Amino acid sequence: MTRAWALAGAAALAAGLGLARPATAADEPQRPASYPLVFLFQGDAVVESSPSGGGDDPTAGSHLRLRRLRFGEDLRLGDFRVRAIVEASSRDEAFAPVEGQRIPLAGSVRLPEAFVAWRPHRAFEVAAGATRVPLSLSRQVDELDLRLPERAQAVVALAPDYRTGVAVTSDLGAMNLRVAGMSADTSLDQHLFSSGFFGAARIGADPIGPMGVAPWRRRRDDPWYCWPRFSAGVSLLYGTLLAPRTLAFGADAQVQARRLTITGEYLAQHLDAHAAALPAQGAVVEPGVYLIRERLELVLRSAWYHQPASAGLAYASTDTLAGGGALTFLARDAHLRFQAGLELRHTLDHRLPDSSWGIVRLTLAL
Repeated sequence: MTRAWALAGAAALAAGLGLARPATAADEPQRPASYPLVFLFQGDAVVESSPSGGGDDPTAGSHLRLRRLRFGEDLRLGDFRVRAIVEASSRDEAFAPVEGQRIPLAGSVRLPEAFVAWRPHRAFEVAAGATRVPLSLSRQVDELDLRLPERAQAVVALAPDYRTGVAVTSDLGAMNLRVAGMSADTSLDQHLFSSGFFGAARIGADPIGPMGVAPWRRRRDDPWYCWPRFSAGVSLLYGTLLAPRTLAFGADAQVQARRLTITGEYLAQHLDAHAAALPAQGAVVEPGVYLIRERLELVLRSAWYHQPASAGLAYASTDTLAGGGALTFLARDAHLRFQAGLELRHTLDHRLPDSSWGIVRLTLAL
């Protein structure tokens, strides 16, 4: 009798410790599906547009457009990763001066990402080729995950998106760092290594738990979903960008509590050719909440952008306040989404016109 009770107690203890049966697939965290094929289609119905002339705004009026078509491969073999993405669009508006990776004689076709990376450990990764520039939180967010159809005016004007170079990334859990040395050339041409270079770095900290650059994508079955968390980051760029000695600085922060996510950042850019002038600068805050969990998100935007007349850019000086918002509906498999958003910009200088856009977007992605 004593032996029977002992066996029963041992069985109960083993069950409590999870030792009575081997782990099954249902016990393991479910990993998202990974596809070597990369595909992104974004089609817009531009309801209304009064462009600012600074690049990336839709052309004036109402029309349909292919905003972005991306396709390529993302292959992983052991510690190595190879990614190559081609982007095309039907838009006839000009790129912003800081946007890069354009293919000469190919209109609005770009090669935003084309790199080889080696990652022997999460604390060290080195990549060579065309990658994202580590400046600005918004620029680190993939176009698929943008909470409004277009980035804020200050981000588009002041922060470069993609360049060719070498980047080192270190993910230490509570802190992550990315440092890059890149060509200043915006086109993939013979001037790639003769048009100047710049260095950029961004360091971010997640003191409580993981945030990443798109925390609103975190599902409710994630262990960290119920934990209120925040992150903070700073970024710096120096070298040839819009002038031989361009200095750019950024600071950003995020807060998340279940369905609520608030993001904000500040950017400033100073050109050496106009050392006595004030820097071009801007700020944006975007609070958002899921009205229907994991399906329907409402996001608002409040933004400010100041570009002095002496900044030497290709478009007119401006000083604007902006407000906007968007609703994003995600289908159950998250491969299909609908988004409707608008932004209204008021120019503080009465001699310059206001600008705005209203966009309804359909996105299909793998």
